[in-house]
Amino acid sequence: MLRSVISLLKANRTPRLTQYSPSIVFELPEPTDDSRPILAAARQGLETIYRRGYRFMKGGVMLPDLLDAKREQLSLLAPPPSGKPCPNATTN
Repeated sequence: MLRSVISLLKANRTPRLTQYSPSIVFELPEPTDDSRPILAAARQGLETIYRRGYRFMKGGVMLPDLLDAKREQLSLLAPPPSGKPCPNATTN
């Protein structure tokens, strides 16, 4: 499961060239192991920080909080994973 994506670019370190090495963090709305929202966030991040005219030597995407799905921290306010109410839960 993943909660955030970091996109980064690294400019060429030639001293005579203007340096630009940005990064950006995109928080996903909820933890996911689906590659589609992860790739969409990574692409959006790279598109946000890319600037024409710089010579980039590398780019990357980091997944800083990758967790085993079995050890996921659930939200106290979210419905149970099964979609059924807890038997001892009370509602107002």
